[in-house]
Amino acid sequence: MNKKRLLIILIIILVAGSCWFIWNKLASPTKIALVNFQQFQITSIVKANEDNFIHYEVVPVEKLRKLKNYDCVLAFGMGLGISAEQRELIQSTADKGTPVLIYAATNPENNICNLDSVERKDLSDYLKDGNKKNYRNMARYIRQHIDKKRFFVTPAEPAAESASDVLYHLDDEISFKDVNEYEQYLKQHNFFKEGAPKVAVIGVLNDPFSGNRDNIDSLIVSFQNAGMNIYPIASAMKRMEFLKEIEPDAVVYFAHGRMAMGQADAAVQWLKERNIPLFAPLTILQTEEEWMNDPMGMFGGFMSQSMIMPELDGAIYPYVVNAQEVDKEGLYLFKAIPERLKNFTQIVSNFIALQRKSNAEKRVSIYYFKVPDRRR
Repeated sequence: MNKKRLLIILIIILVAGSCWFIWNKLASPTKIALVNFQQFQITSIVKANEDNFIHYEVVPVEKLRKLKNYDCVLAFGMGLGISAEQRELIQSTADKGTPVLIYAATNPENNICNLDSVERKDLSDYLKDGNKKNYRNMARYIRQHIDKKRFFVTPAEPAAESASDVLYHLDDEISFKDVNEYEQYLKQHNFFKEGAPKVAVIGVLNDPFSGNRDNIDSLIVSFQNAGMNIYPIASAMKRMEFLKEIEPDAVVYFAHGRMAMGQADAAVQWLKERNIPLFAPLTILQTEEEWMNDPMGMFGGFMSQSMIMPELDGAIYPYVVNAQEVDKEGLYLFKAIPERLKNFTQIVSNFIALQRKSNAEKRVSIYYFKVPDRRR
């Protein structure tokens, strides 16, 4: 009887051990570590994931010893400031078999990767064109091809290029190559207002196709509700082509440097000849509370690219309208600051109304006042 019980116990142990091995090897959740990604990148990557058996965790550089606990390690190489000891921890993790990729390493010493050439290229392509679809498929690719799980797997699609040189609207799955096509879409969905002012929007800090774009949607809705037709443009090299086709009454530029690369002075002249105001509202990489409590407000290269360089284009109103908001998962979301967006929308509307008035109807008032908070 004792031998029989012992045999049963051994069989149970073997079955349990086998089940655990199969679960751990072929079915358990895939854990991916993210190192040194910007908060808005992390948000886009995590929010794009739709698979319950894939989990992301952010690992700060101070806790790199934890990397051995993950099934894959992704690090963002730009601005990755680590010591020799920290670099050795990452290399040691890779040497012991944990898949590691430091993407876009600007320091050759940080160019650490133990993936084969195909896996490295595929992951790099997903990250390079970091739209929501690519981030979603990157997670699935890691589970299927790098973690090599066989159960609870959704096959990954190849990386798709982000839409560029296009107009876009509230649906981030749709983009338009020309203005007529975009306007037809607006008319079909009852967004277009005949004879209403046209406002072109160029350059937003966050990619409109990344998924983390509540601030962009709020801007579009705010201007539409104020009776204007809005034309958001996602383009680096064809901005002037779009503007000439749109013929806007105003341009809103979320600036990072000059508005039109390679033809900056020509762009200024074009705006000037048509008396088109150029507004340069700001998006900050802090929460509204952090920004309000920071006596510097904005500084360094970010300030020069967002405020000083656009002034060469004649841009006005470097007025903060967007900040970041931390959700219940600790992720940083881009959000419009409601009262500031409302004010900014009214400012643009007032300028356009002033354009359409005859000089005899215009009234000018000049006054001086002390600003209690220089950021307002």
